[in-house]
Amino acid sequence: MSSVDVWAFLIGVLAGTLSGLLGIGGGIVMVPLMALGLGLEQHIAQEISLSVIVPTTISGALTSARKGNVDWRLAGFLVIGALMGSLIGASLSNQLSAVVLRKLFAVALVILGYRTLPTAVRIDLRKRLQFWRS
Repeated sequence: MSSVDVWAFLIGVLAGTLSGLLGIGGGIVMVPLMALGLGLEQHIAQEISLSVIVPTTISGALTSARKGNVDWRLAGFLVIGALMGSLIGASLSNQLSAVVLRKLFAVALVILGYRTLPTAVRIDLRKRLQFWRS
């Protein structure tokens, strides 16, 4: 087993843990670590991430479903949309250079982080205020 194999395994453990814990992992964790940490081309890192997401998602979804936390009807609509979107996105990504693709990926991460953080802070503040009012 090479050091790249060991690092790939560790990246998988981290991505799987974050996927199960936070609902993230594939693109947000694996792609940057494979591209920057393992030196893979952006296209290759993204395509590997896409191939890994299926077993990761099934495992996490089944674990969550046992607790009754999956709305299968809504999930069905999301699956149909995601399948269509992934076909479109994969076709578009193959037409872009690795540099442009990496920049778009970075911009998407920044925008998502920027939009998510204020929401998380607002929810936390609401919970803290409710705690002190009771």
